[in-house]
Amino acid sequence: MSPPDPKAAPGGGEADRPVETPTTFVPQATLLDHARRARAARARYSDHFPKDLFRDRSWDILIELFIAAGEGRSLCAKDAMHIAEDSAAASVRRIDALEAVGLVERTHDENDHRRVRLSLSTKGREAISGFLRDLYSIEGPIMRLAKAPVTFKPAGKTDPRS
Repeated sequence: MSPPDPKAAPGGGEADRPVETPTTFVPQATLLDHARRARAARARYSDHFPKDLFRDRSWDILIELFIAAGEGRSLCAKDAMHIAEDSAAASVRRIDALEAVGLVERTHDENDHRRVRLSLSTKGREAISGFLRDLYSIEGPIMRLAKAPVTFKPAGKTDPRS
């Protein structure tokens, strides 16, 4: 004997709920999930391209700061040095540059004033969030495609072929 069909049951029940099909169910990933995906993709570059060809140490630091904040962790300047695989001096210059454009903030550790804590500024968090939304935005069943880049033409120059 088979169980009664809930869709045919009088008085509603299961029949009143929309049926979840593969086309109506879309899991919503969080920005933190997208940041982790971006970090993982970045780590896999060297599987396909020569090491350091697409190296952007500032991006590595920013995305790691975003993930750390989302996980309730904090990072110090020394962590940034390891993330970027930079020397101490190069890391300080990189952090200086990120701070100068307002993407990163430094604070001294309350327990150890020799240690400098790093965090994304509001501007940095908004920039990473916006980029991740653009990178992973979905409109309908396919990923939104960006327009092709326009060819650069310096002002005042004419095309000799025309």
